[in-house]
Amino acid sequence: MFKKLILCFLIGLSFNSFAGQSFEQVCIKENNSDNGTQCLKYDFRLTITSDQDEGRPGAFGLAAMIKDQGVVSWSKTKGFIPFNGGTFESIDGFYDALPYSQTYSVFQGTEREMCGLTKGSDADFYAGHGALSVNDENKMNELSTRVDQQVTVERLKTAFIQRDVMEKDNGKSGLVYSLDCSAFKPRSD
Repeated sequence: MFKKLILCFLIGLSFNSFAGQSFEQVCIKENNSDNGTQCLKYDFRLTITSDQDEGRPGAFGLAAMIKDQGVVSWSKTKGFIPFNGGTFESIDGFYDALPYSQTYSVFQGTEREMCGLTKGSDADFYAGHGALSVNDENKMNELSTRVDQQVTVERLKTAFIQRDVMEKDNGKSGLVYSLDCSAFKPRSD
């Protein structure tokens, strides 16, 4: 089930894109020498589109499955956040009306520094969006009047949006980047 995460983070040596999600490395600092140009620092950027859900209430997400360490999500304000159950943190909160697309600068640095974030472990990064359907909004409004006062409308909204992004084969989330840290590990000869 964790393979279909709502919120996702990206890093690695291979890039994927799907249904409006893409990840790119943009060189922001170069070194020019007689041997050619070498990139010293990258901006790792994620672009997510809401496609058919443009204008619906929803959220964008980024998460990573880090080998032997678990799952983290990424938020613009909090950075990387370990997932300990419940619902995931959205990238930048909820939108009353999802824009057609959003681009995020997830990390600036080198691939080696990205591997430092995962403590040298390989990771798969997933991105996507979730939206409330009209039916979801009606259910949420009905439930908010009947459930325990500790279950807020915001928590219901988060649960419905997370369910939408994790729904199998709806094209709203998927693998966008795989981080392979093997090139940065000490060799044991």
